[in-house]
This record gives sequence, C-alpha cells and structure tokens, in this order.
Amino acid sequence: MRHGRGILFSADRSVYVGIWKNDKPHNYGRLIQDNGNFYEGKWEAGQPNGFGKYIYNGNDLTKISTYTGYFSGGKRHGKGQF
Repeated sequence: MRHGRGILFSADRSVYVGIWKNDKPHNYGRLIQDNGNFYEGKWEAGQPNGFGKYIYNGNDLTKISTYTGYFSGGKRHGKGQF
C-alpha cells in the first residue's frame, strides 16, 4: 500500500508525483496524463480536491486551455479562472 511521497508510472502512461495516503493520491501532487493534460494541486482520496491548476492540451499547441481554481470530487467547483 502506497503511503508518503512517491512516483507512480501507470500502465496508461500517466505519471503521478506526490503524496500518497491509503494507496491514493492525497494532499499535494502532480499528474501528467498521456494526452498531455496536467494537474498540479491538492488531492483528497485520489481526486483533485481543493486549489489546483489544470492544463488541457487540445492536441494542438494553439488550443491549450488552463483552469486555476478550486476542485471538488475531481471536477472544477467554486471560484476559478478558465
């Protein structure tokens, strides 16, 4: 069971670097997905929760979008800027 600081290279080619609790990302970490999407910020029970930054890669460098703000249950929630 993962607990503490660590890095996970997943079979789906995503990479998580951060803190673990009870085998799930927790507190603070970074996730880089295979498609180039990137999240950095607070985690709770394996999902973005709290303040963070998500960069959406539109598979075209002219279509990159960024959201900086609050998340709840892995989704944008509350105040933020897109």
